[in-house]
Amino acid sequence: MRLAPLLLRLLTTRSWVGRLTALAALTIACWMAWQDQQAPGSVDGQALSGRVTKVADGDTLEVMLADGSTLKVRLAYVDAPESAQPDGTVAGLMLAKQVLGRQVLLDLQGQDKYGRSVAEVRLGEVDIGLAQVQAGHAWHYEQYARGKQAALAYGRYQAAQLMARQQGSGLWGRAGAQAPWDYRQQQRAR
Repeated sequence: MRLAPLLLRLLTTRSWVGRLTALAALTIACWMAWQDQQAPGSVDGQALSGRVTKVADGDTLEVMLADGSTLKVRLAYVDAPESAQPDGTVAGLMLAKQVLGRQVLLDLQGQDKYGRSVAEVRLGEVDIGLAQVQAGHAWHYEQYARGKQAALAYGRYQAAQLMARQQGSGLWGRAGAQAPWDYRQQQRAR
């Protein structure tokens, strides 16, 4: 690396400007090396693509990236019924029907408390989270979306949920659909 001798010379110089420049260059080089070593999905706003190899439920999937590594992904801004809930299995099957074995684009938003990457998932021009809400297979997860989701997208998700509810699509087709967050809280209380 040809930069090393220059940095060494700058660090040993008597000039404070030279030392400061060397320190700044070294800091930037270390930061860039650290970024390269981070696991996929650890940087918000990062875009990745890969093939969906598994669908766990209506809002969680596994994606194989180009380097052969796999990433467990939670759809951002939606919450689908748990597998044990009515409509939970259907939500997972419908997600699998859309994306399993297909190449998707991930716009990473961070990680959840279970270590899954949270991402907006696209299949071509289709926003998969929005498609789940439109079909009545997921709720717009407002408490997480508020303040994080772009205003235009937030409005689209809200409108999609309202339309699905009015049309009785998916889980809205039966009375008493229970939100997954309420179901999880009820299960923890038992």
